[in-house]
Amino acid sequence: MMPLVCPLEIKNVGGIKLRYNVLEEEIKKYNMMNDDFPVFKLENVEGSLSPGETSYIIASFRPLTIKHYSVRIPILYTDNQSNNHQEDFIVLSGYGYNPRVAQVPEVKSKYENMPKTMVYNNFEGNLVQKCGLSLEELDFGLMDSSKTSSQIFILYNYSMNDQFNYEFFIPGFNLTDELIFEPAKGKLEPNSHVVIKAKLTASSSLSSYCGEIECIVSWLVQGDSKNISSKENLYIRVNKKAKLKEV
Repeated sequence: MMPLVCPLEIKNVGGIKLRYNVLEEEIKKYNMMNDDFPVFKLENVEGSLSPGETSYIIASFRPLTIKHYSVRIPILYTDNQSNNHQEDFIVLSGYGYNPRVAQVPEVKSKYENMPKTMVYNNFEGNLVQKCGLSLEELDFGLMDSSKTSSQIFILYNYSMNDQFNYEFFIPGFNLTDELIFEPAKGKLEPNSHVVIKAKLTASSSLSSYCGEIECIVSWLVQGDSKNISSKENLYIRVNKKAKLKEV
């Protein structure tokens, strides 16, 4: 079976450059104790992050038998000016099942209680945000292999004076499935909007995904389309569940 793949976001929220390192030895020990089988696997386990920069640790899960798997893994991080390491943790967990005797386990989304629509844009007559998305989540549900599903949402420019360029970025890890945004980039004039079509084509009935797609908005100084004054990031969640019909 193909493993389930999940991105784990790691971000430097401080003001100095950091280096991080995941202690893979804990995963090796855990896999050794579980039938010496690579149940869990991590990629991009070390690197450096500038202030405000985001990267992703890629976690793969391939259960071997019917049971619950869970392992706690330390992450060490330090700046380039000292040898003092600080420690944090991530937890990898999942349930294995036998498709011949059991259905796919129901797993509740951690976003279940979060709103799926954009917050109201005005408060007491003042503009709260200058741009936004009409949805916070695209849920493609259960999909068969080679099937295609599309959803529509809107990108707004609420500013009365400034225009911006936008571009949607698909993470390289995101899917063995194909995800396309149309139009994926463009320019939005003041007080206007554009309809975006998200089209997902499933490559396998076993593939599953829950993550975020980033849209970078680059505001343009009025009267000078070459001068970018500021940037901000918008995110839209994407969910897709595996559907297994037969073995």
